[in-house]
Amino acid sequence: MIQVLGWLGRHAPLVLVVGCLIAFVFPGLASGLRPVLPVFVALVIGTSMARLRPGELLSGLSDTRRLLGLVLLVAVLMPVTAAVYRLLFGVMGFSNPYLEYAVILAAAPPIASAAAFCQFVGLDGRRALEVTLVATVLTPIVGPVTVSLLTPDMPAMDTVDLGLRLAAIILGGGLFATGIRTLVGPDGLTEPRKSLALDGLAAVVLILFLVPLFDGVVLRLLDNPGLGLAVLGFSVLLNVGANAAVASLTRRSIGRQGAWTLGLLWGNRNAAVYLAALPPDPGLTLFVALYQFPMYFTPFMIKPFLGIPR
Repeated sequence: MIQVLGWLGRHAPLVLVVGCLIAFVFPGLASGLRPVLPVFVALVIGTSMARLRPGELLSGLSDTRRLLGLVLLVAVLMPVTAAVYRLLFGVMGFSNPYLEYAVILAAAPPIASAAAFCQFVGLDGRRALEVTLVATVLTPIVGPVTVSLLTPDMPAMDTVDLGLRLAAIILGGGLFATGIRTLVGPDGLTEPRKSLALDGLAAVVLILFLVPLFDGVVLRLLDNPGLGLAVLGFSVLLNVGANAAVASLTRRSIGRQGAWTLGLLWGNRNAAVYLAALPPDPGLTLFVALYQFPMYFTPFMIKPFLGIPR
């Protein structure tokens, strides 16, 4: 099993691409897994947490100056980005629902797998995990306010329910990470073989997380392929544009690795957290599902910019 997971971990960026296509081609799996989607999110966070000793993560987040910096970064990452998107795409001539999709995406925390993506290509996984956790904790406060101010026609969200679900996801991720570290031993993940196996496990969990998001999406695409292409194109614009723009703007000040870590956090957001907080919306469900394509291609696509052969 470790050998198989190690092989998957060694080729994790490519495995994500193939898994994304498999999840799309076999939509029949989606409906059965949809109820356990939050569990997969917790497992994704847990595989990233497992790489850090609990003391390392807690010491980083207990540093007042560091924590304040993370909170300020999230304050820019979410509401300011949402306001920029609303203005920019409005000027470009986009209208609803695309403006709503952009705002919801920007008001979401980085994807739970942000740290795993960084680890797949040698970026700063610890910083990505810290930003993801802080942003996830602040989402029930920052996210609904941002969405309601910038898209007043959107229905109100149940912030208490959203907060409880996100807290349960973080707690579940912590328990899963503890289980992994207990299984392999306190220093086990420093071994290259076991570290690659954890990468492989993360890739498998990421694919399992992806499958439920395609519930009903394929039928909608077959019914209206033109809409699907338009939404996919907008998704690629948001994802690739944010990744590249942030990495380019910050490269000179924080270096190539730091810039691409920040770009990955900015461009890859977990808009799926709002699916259960808003009334059922087939359009938003379609957007969130198709947005997974550019996200899951991210580690594969940025490897050449980091000097890593595909």
